[in-house]
Amino acid sequence: MTIADIFIANVEQLGFFDFLLPWLFTFAITYGLLIKADIFGSANPKISMVLAVVFAFFTAPFAGIYLTSFFSTLSTEMVIALGGLLTIILFGTMLGIDRNALPHRYYMAIALGAVAFFIAIGGEVADIRLGSNTVMTAVFVIILLAAIGFVTGGGSAPSKTAAEKKEGTG
Repeated sequence: MTIADIFIANVEQLGFFDFLLPWLFTFAITYGLLIKADIFGSANPKISMVLAVVFAFFTAPFAGIYLTSFFSTLSTEMVIALGGLLTIILFGTMLGIDRNALPHRYYMAIALGAVAFFIAIGGEVADIRLGSNTVMTAVFVIILLAAIGFVTGGGSAPSKTAAEKKEGTG
């Protein structure tokens, strides 16, 4: 066993993953929501802190295991999806695509395409398993929407070029 294995085993034995992290998460979310809601007026920070501590102690012992499994699964799937998105960005960079020149709607299309591709190759996201017909239909619809958006200009007015902007200010 390595030092990291021993450390993780000791931390797990102390209840770090099953109690402390869910407690901190519950406390932070509850406290933040109570502060943002400003229910108690000028006494808001003190009362909100006490209520958040109580709520966290009531929640963590019973929901801790479920929160731990949920967040470990969620973070694992998120790392996989972000790795795929990073790969797409790297391929775009190798092809000479300037990411700053792309409108944000293209980022959304690329992200949806990456998720669809991941699912199509047999990946599983939140227990969604799609057949090849469903994926191909979704890809077809996405391509149609992208073509419509490209042809119509996305419904936005054409912007001025740099030369037109200089002429207007001079």
